[in-house]
Amino acid sequence: MMQEFQHRNIFLWRKERLSMTNDKRPDRPHLLLSMRYPSRKEAKDLFDAFQTAQGAFPRIPFGIEVNINYNPLSNLPVILENADRLIAMTTAAGLPYSLHLPSLHNLDDEQIARLSAWLSGKDPLYCVIHAGDYAFDGQPPLSSGDYLRIIDDCRRKLVRLSQSKNLYVETLPWVRLEKKKAVPTGRIFPITCVGVFHQDLSALTQDLGCPVLIDVEHLYQSLWGLKQFPGQTTACLHPADDVERACLERYGTFVRDGRMILAASADHCFRRQLALIATDRYHFTGSYRTLAGGRNAAHREITDNRYARTILRHILAQRPSSITTEACMDEQPRYSPDVQIRSLRNLAAIVEEYLFT
Repeated sequence: MMQEFQHRNIFLWRKERLSMTNDKRPDRPHLLLSMRYPSRKEAKDLFDAFQTAQGAFPRIPFGIEVNINYNPLSNLPVILENADRLIAMTTAAGLPYSLHLPSLHNLDDEQIARLSAWLSGKDPLYCVIHAGDYAFDGQPPLSSGDYLRIIDDCRRKLVRLSQSKNLYVETLPWVRLEKKKAVPTGRIFPITCVGVFHQDLSALTQDLGCPVLIDVEHLYQSLWGLKQFPGQTTACLHPADDVERACLERYGTFVRDGRMILAASADHCFRRQLALIATDRYHFTGSYRTLAGGRNAAHREITDNRYARTILRHILAQRPSSITTEACMDEQPRYSPDVQIRSLRNLAAIVEEYLFT
């Protein structure tokens, strides 16, 4: 009975978060730098550089996203221990932090129990998770029935993570880069997953009782993917049975023969998706496509260009509570501190200009 009461209270609290209006949002968003903990020295060097960048923009609040979203999730106890060190470093500096949790598809029940116990003592600005999954018991969905079972499994897992404070569901990309032996081939392909566009995100968050965090890169890639694979919409294929029809009506998609068929909609444009989802938290990078010269274009550096200014203008019009830069991938090395700090500075400069001039 007590557990049921607690879950009901959590759901009601999150329902209030879902109804947040722009009037309740801050005038200045926190700018968060996404960090992992590769080693004590590397973490300290990056944190020192972060504080130097922070000092150049005294009118803007800053913080750290403690990122524990590793794939594969091979040693969760060590990952959590390192995250504790990064949290201690952040709070000792008087800064807030958020938590990027491991993706649901990487967590088994034992890991969820360990993660939930660890979260019970934490006080982040918010937690975010890739709650929309794309596999069930290790198998991709082949039918709409499989797709609905994945959603049920997401719901079951997230109930067990109810200790996490202020939990957000992050958007997933609909298209992926093909790799052979970890080397990009220069081709992309659509996947079947939960949590891509407004309709399935809205249904998912209502099911789970938590709001959405928009990963701008993921949303842009998904919209771009629709142009590359126009045959995977209801303009070409229609639901054939009651399960497919119910799935399409509720989530804006159905699955047949392993293919995700998305509703053909005028809402599938970037500004319209931002307005419909109307969230207060964002992940932002300099990437707006999956490929660049046949290579992975993920997590690219934020530069002061037309793309960054245009997208940030639309985001800032929503009066967000936070914008996190995950622009940290540089091909080799995979995580470049220089790219992270340059991206943070460029992000802060654009935001400062928008807010104060």
